[in-house]
Amino acid sequence: FRSQSNLRNGCMFPTNHPLHVLAPGQRLTGSLKDAVNKADAILSLGWTDLAGFLRQCTGEAQSQRPIGAKVIHCGLENFHANGYIMDYQALPGTDMLVSADPDAFVGQMLDEVGSKKAPVRSSVSKQRHWTKDADKVKPKKGGKMSANDVALVVSEFSKKRKVCLARSSDLPPAAARFNDPLDYIGNDGGGGVGSAPGHAVGAALALKGTDRLCLAVTGDGNYIMGINALWTASRMELP
Repeated sequence: FRSQSNLRNGCMFPTNHPLHVLAPGQRLTGSLKDAVNKADAILSLGWTDLAGFLRQCTGEAQSQRPIGAKVIHCGLENFHANGYIMDYQALPGTDMLVSADPDAFVGQMLDEVGSKKAPVRSSVSKQRHWTKDADKVKPKKGGKMSANDVALVVSEFSKKRKVCLARSSDLPPAAARFNDPLDYIGNDGGGGVGSAPGHAVGAALALKGTDRLCLAVTGDGNYIMGINALWTASRMELP
């Protein structure tokens, strides 16, 4: 069993968990492609553009030659995608489609298997966990800060506080330490410029009155194009 997180999606699986063997990221890596092609079964929990992702891994269009593994896909995009739009590009070829919100599905699944004895995970210790290399990555001590340095500093700040990262640009794997669904709520699905301020303010509104602080790191163009969202933040007195 191997788990992988796409940083365009919210946190669905603890990234520091022993079974989260591959580093979380937005780009396809050789290790991830290799793991997908060797898999007997693939469980997708709300993965954005699963068909496009599998095509990148296999080199084959999933509508013509689906991957050989058994694919279980949990999500709601099949209610959204139709002949009029292509927001989700191709829909994935699946062996089992679970039309449900992934969070609700996982909660029900845990209730179902919670009383059963957990399997022995003898193979976990033999796998190299991605954090062994990521733990060595630190922000620079001096000079100009890069986007990665900013992300690493924000990650260090978040270790001691209950934070919800509503948005982050150029997030390196070393900074992607998420163990709760509210630690990280994902990116925009299609790379739309200007969505970050609205995402951040909307998340802060949802978290108002809780013990979590909403944070967002975004670029200048994205900020300027959606700066009017700050009016809502001010009017609603959001932290």
